[in-house]
Amino acid sequence: MSLNWQKIKLGNYNVADLIMGISPSSQFYNGKAEGIPFLQGSAQFGEVYPVTDIFTSTAIKIAERGDTLISVRAPVGDLNIADKKYCIGRGLAAVRAKESIDSKFLFYSLLVSKYKIQSESSGSTFKSVNKSVLENFEIFLPPIPTQQKIVAVLDAIQAEISQQKEIIEKTKELKKSLMKKLFSKGTRGEKLKETKIGKMPESWEVGVLQNLAKVIYGKSNPNNKGTYPIFGSSGVYGNTNQILVNKPTIIIGRKGTAGASYFYDGPCWVSDTAFYLDINTNSVEPKFLYLCLDFFKFRISGKHDKTTLPSLKRQDLENFKFSLPKNLKEQAEIASILQKVDDRIEIAREQKKLHEELFSNTLHKIMAGEIDVKNL
Repeated sequence: MSLNWQKIKLGNYNVADLIMGISPSSQFYNGKAEGIPFLQGSAQFGEVYPVTDIFTSTAIKIAERGDTLISVRAPVGDLNIADKKYCIGRGLAAVRAKESIDSKFLFYSLLVSKYKIQSESSGSTFKSVNKSVLENFEIFLPPIPTQQKIVAVLDAIQAEISQQKEIIEKTKELKKSLMKKLFSKGTRGEKLKETKIGKMPESWEVGVLQNLAKVIYGKSNPNNKGTYPIFGSSGVYGNTNQILVNKPTIIIGRKGTAGASYFYDGPCWVSDTAFYLDINTNSVEPKFLYLCLDFFKFRISGKHDKTTLPSLKRQDLENFKFSLPKNLKEQAEIASILQKVDDRIEIAREQKKLHEELFSNTLHKIMAGEIDVKNL
């Protein structure tokens, strides 16, 4: 750590004010945007800024714009930044920067110390920290120009993360609109016909899953060591050296995440919480079928037992209906168009992941004094 960085307590008179939240009576809550937004705890936290649709006409404790919001009750240590004035409940505290510290630097200092804050919590059932713990919590404080330089670097990385997230969301929306168009109009500019499941090109037909693929139950977990993925209702959760399926297939959640689908074209195992499909590739392109299941999943999402653990019935899955081009080439064309969109989403996800790792590494190294701030 640089010699001009001071170790100082958060409650120091010129570092920060600590405002512990107090919840107003629930009779003063409303969803009509009357009063000011109310935050009870970290359940209303977003990635950086809170999101709430609860308001209160009687605010007791207030967080101002720019304050660091910290969860003081389980889960302890979660952080957000107040982007506007909020009423804060007893699950939160607001840390308000004073003259010796940049408000965003204060947020980053606490962010890197999240697990240390959690270690200071008490309580056997519900962990919490009180005002005294926060006041005595120590951070390293460089001069204001150094703080501002650090904030600029970290904000730049965060901006790139936000940009990639926006690209992902916009490309997902593009994919939805493309799927809607392609599955109702096709790629050949044909006249449309009306069917029981909606409009489709005249040469298409209503496909029924059981006529194109055999729905098979997965099997109980094999040896949990190896290189082949094990799929369950929520996707891959382990690996094995055993193979249950050795050709392109679609895995569909049977229990828990009922109706969720996953495409895989290599050797794998499917657990007994899911179905998998033995696909007749002479009648349907596997990737096209997967995209249909993904797009029309609302047609099967409600067809499961409404129990504590939802369970999709094989018969309902077998009767799944969708728009089907008779021409395999057109199926492949549609799958190819949508695959390009998926590839763009995956590139953005990888970029977002890389920048998240860069942010985490940079944050920890700066605060640990492993990066020469002068050279940033």
